[in-house]
Amino acid sequence: MTIIVGTIETDHVYLGADSCASHGCLLRPFHQSKVWRQGDLVLGLSGRVRETQILRYLTELPSVPTDGDLMPWLVGPVIDAIRSARKSAGHDERIEGQSECEYGPVLLLGVRGQLFGMHGDYSVSEYPDGAAVGSGEVAAWGSLRTSQAVGVSNPRERVRLALEAACAHDIYCAPPFSFVDTESAPGTPGPGQTPIQPEIAIEQAIESATNVAETRIRNLSQELIAQMFASPAAHLEAGRVTISPEIRFIENFSQTIGEVTDKRSTTGDNS
Repeated sequence: MTIIVGTIETDHVYLGADSCASHGCLLRPFHQSKVWRQGDLVLGLSGRVRETQILRYLTELPSVPTDGDLMPWLVGPVIDAIRSARKSAGHDERIEGQSECEYGPVLLLGVRGQLFGMHGDYSVSEYPDGAAVGSGEVAAWGSLRTSQAVGVSNPRERVRLALEAACAHDIYCAPPFSFVDTESAPGTPGPGQTPIQPEIAIEQAIESATNVAETRIRNLSQELIAQMFASPAAHLEAGRVTISPEIRFIENFSQTIGEVTDKRSTTGDNS
């Protein structure tokens, strides 16, 4: 899962993203930034790793119009280019039960001081006050609204606060964060757009996974207690079946962290 956040300030767009990749109950640090600069555009995609790779490396986007309304360009040539690349890569998913309907990527796109969102049905929306997409978007939207209301003027700071809010309230979002903007020259890192260091990623991934484990145990405990009080006999077996996979997740997580710690201690590698 993912959180992508975007803001606008003085004709520039700023994007930020987390670095979590998930598959079921498994969380892994994602070492490729989910936000990037592509010519005059900045983009951030929420979805499968393969979708990000297709959009970033296999999609030739059309040149940005120098003036005029951008919406016809987005809903026409841009979407056509994305659909063509996805089809060529064998990733043109269909909506279940609707074989004629494709399921497109969910992303934020910044260009010419405007922020747009593309949705799963290939519709496009413009967001003049900032936006968020991904599993942690509810908390991020709330943070964007609050930071605007209390007068936080730095756009990068607003993005960072929204990312932190998402990671605090959604177990499938996790630091470290990466940033990109249209203010910096293409090919150069913008302020705050530092590379993801492996040693930082490992430590923060461990911390995030620990929080995930603790949250799952706490939530399951509360649910099971409520169920037992409501109808002990009916929910006892259901509770055992529900919590068993989570216990295995914790055991596997603990074993993996132990192996990593032992290896680092043995080799003397502090990274």
